[in-house]
Amino acid sequence: MKTNRLVLQIIGVMVLAPVAQSFATAETYYTKPENDLYMLIGYPTTAIYNTLTGGGGPPQIGILGMMDKIAKGAITGITASGVKSCESAPTSGSFTGSATIQLTSTVNLTLTGNFATPSHTIPTGHTGAGSKYDKRIEMTFSDPSGSGHTSKAAMEFVCGKDQAFIEFQIDGDSISSSYRTINMYIDSNTATSNKVEFMMKVTSTTGTTGTLYDAQLVRLDINKTASTFTLNGINFYYRNSTYQGYRLGIVGTASGTASTYLTANSFGGSISGVTGTTADYTTVAASSKAFSTSFDASSGVTYQGCINFSTQSDPSATSLCSGASLSTPSAPVVDSTGGFTYTWMAANMNSKVTMGF
Repeated sequence: MKTNRLVLQIIGVMVLAPVAQSFATAETYYTKPENDLYMLIGYPTTAIYNTLTGGGGPPQIGILGMMDKIAKGAITGITASGVKSCESAPTSGSFTGSATIQLTSTVNLTLTGNFATPSHTIPTGHTGAGSKYDKRIEMTFSDPSGSGHTSKAAMEFVCGKDQAFIEFQIDGDSISSSYRTINMYIDSNTATSNKVEFMMKVTSTTGTTGTLYDAQLVRLDINKTASTFTLNGINFYYRNSTYQGYRLGIVGTASGTASTYLTANSFGGSISGVTGTTADYTTVAASSKAFSTSFDASSGVTYQGCINFSTQSDPSATSLCSGASLSTPSAPVVDSTGGFTYTWMAANMNSKVTMGF
């Protein structure tokens, strides 16, 4: 089946992702956001992967790399079933496929799939907003971790356009007996605005009623013509009986120079303590603090400055990237009344990030 570059477009993010030269063992204000970004898009080298994760963390190819392998396996199976184009894909019927994924060892997955009716609406700000996606496929497979659990993936897409909605559920890898659920919207139809919004949660059970341990909301917009990108992210996670998190804003270039904002927060042992706003996303005078120091999740620790990610040079006390503005991001695409805040995420991510089958 013709893919229309579908999921594969997001892999181009790696061209603009900051690639570090070397890392200390402890996570720093450089490596903490980079590690989370690499978890999504894949680690650029085995050395970086081993240094940041100890070699036993998320897959080196990243969660999107896993989804890419699954998508390619599904497309091979769909083509073998007799469907030769996106437009001719039915709304019912089944197919089978296979995917080979390199984790700490090679994992071979059998994909059991079916065609279905699209259930999601193209969000505001994306091409064709308000309309349903054209086609939907759904797949189940044994979880890559070897737990024996059943994992799921689904894609909805627009024929002839670089647009997709993705659902993905696998075992959580940070907390025992947890589940990781991902929703993602992609629109790469123009050279000046390639949009991706990534939402992820880790919960104690599947569905929307389990304990919410982790939540991550990332928006990336790439201007390929100008070779620039804007990334806004907010993350909280439950570790050692305490909720911690950070907000991240980057306005940068493909060469690795960026105006960067990063603030760490600590909320205590209850999810009700996960509160905060994004009012301080806006550009302020650069901090003289070193981004290369160890990451501190104490509440209110804020670093900002003009950084060269390639050389990992720390910001000076007076310099910011010329013309780069770190503004507060608009509402998440799944909720026009929501916001990039810990408060919204703690209250809504469990119900907003779902699997549709």
